[in-house]
Amino acid sequence: MITKKYFLEDLIDFQNGYSFKSNDYKNDGFLLIRITNVKQGYISNKNPIYVSIPENSNLSNFILNDGDILMSLTGNVGRVGVISNKCLPAVLNQRVARISIKKKNEIDKDYIFCLLNTKKIRKKIERLGKGVAQLNVSTKEIKKIEVSIPQLKDQKLIVSKINNVRKMLSKKRKFIENLKKLENNIYKKSFENFSDNSLDLKKISLRNCVSEKNGIKAGPFGSSIKKSDYVPKGFRVYGQEQVIAGRFDIGDYYISKSKYESLKSCSVKEDDILISLVGTFGKILKVPKGIEKGIINPRLLKITTDQNKMLPDFLVFQLRDNRTQNYFSGRSHGGTMGILNASILKELEVICPPIELQNKFLKKIEVINHCRKKINQSINLIEKLIESFENNLVQDFR
Repeated sequence: MITKKYFLEDLIDFQNGYSFKSNDYKNDGFLLIRITNVKQGYISNKNPIYVSIPENSNLSNFILNDGDILMSLTGNVGRVGVISNKCLPAVLNQRVARISIKKKNEIDKDYIFCLLNTKKIRKKIERLGKGVAQLNVSTKEIKKIEVSIPQLKDQKLIVSKINNVRKMLSKKRKFIENLKKLENNIYKKSFENFSDNSLDLKKISLRNCVSEKNGIKAGPFGSSIKKSDYVPKGFRVYGQEQVIAGRFDIGDYYISKSKYESLKSCSVKEDDILISLVGTFGKILKVPKGIEKGIINPRLLKITTDQNKMLPDFLVFQLRDNRTQNYFSGRSHGGTMGILNASILKELEVICPPIELQNKFLKKIEVINHCRKKINQSINLIEKLIESFENNLVQDFR
C-alpha cells in the first residue's frame, strides 16, 4: 500500500469550544458537549447540561452538526468521538475541540476519525499533555504529530472494514442500553408505581442510611499525603483511577503502616461504596471481598451503609440512576472541572424500603447483570478486533 507522510496540521483544523459559565445552564435548549461527554469513539448524552443560544448570536459558531469529530483536550486528553443526531441540537464547550478536514479531495473524514482513535495516537497525545492534577493538551502540539496516509481509495476500503465491525459493536451496546431500561422499569414498578399503600417510601437524606461513624467520609486533605509518603509496598492508596475503570487490580500507590494508622478513618473495607469527586465525578464502585488493605485518596469519598436499613447494592443502584447523576451535575462546583463534596452526598435524598424488598429487587437485577456480563465479554472481543484493524493504520508510527 502506497503511503505519504503528513503532519496533522496539513490535514486537519481545530476549533476550540466556548467558555460557558454555570449560570448559563438551562433546563433545556442546546446540549452542552463537555469533556465528560467525549468518550473513546463516541459522544455520550448522559447527565446532560443545556444552554440557550440566541438567534444571530456569535455563539452560533459553536453549534455542532451531525458527524462532527470532537476531541477532549483536558483530563482524558485525546479522546475522539463523532456526534450524532441523537445529541443534537448541541454546542461546543471549552476544552473540547471540533476537527475539520483540510484536504477533502485527498483525505477521508472517517479515516481521520479511525486514525485519531488508534491507541498509539492517543498515547502520543497523552505524552504531549501537561499538568499534575489533570492533563491539558494544546492543539498546536497535536498538529505537529506526523502520520502516514494511504491513497484515498485505500482509506475508504480500510474504513469500510472497520465500520462493518463497528456496526456489530453498536448492536451490542444497544443491548446494554435496553438492559438499563429494563432495570429502570423494574425499579419503578417496585418502588414508584406500586399499589401497596402500607409502604412508606418517602425519600430521606442519605445521612440517615449510613453508619454513625464515618458513614460518609471524604479522603484526607491533599497535604496529608505527600510524594515522600509513598513506599514500594505496604498499604494501598485507592483513587479515581480504580473507580473510573471499575476495577481494583490497577494502580500501585502504597503508604507505610504508620501513615495508614494516622489516616485510618479513610480506610476501605468490603461493601464500602467509593465515589469519584473531581473531574469525572459521580462514578461509583462497591468494594469487593479480598482487596488489599488501604485508604482512599483526596479525590474519593466512601460510604458505609447501615445494612439494617440500606443494602450497599441497593444504594449503588440509586447512586448510578440518571436522576442522582443529574443531582451531582447540578450541585458540583468548580470551573473547568466539576467537584463534589461530602455535604452534597449527605443531603442527597434516597428511598429506603424494607430490607426484604431491597433483596427481592436485587435478585432481579442479578439476573440482568449476568446477561450484561455476557454481552460485555462479547463487546470486549469486538473492541479488540477493531483495535487490531486500527493498529494497522499506524504500523510505522513512532
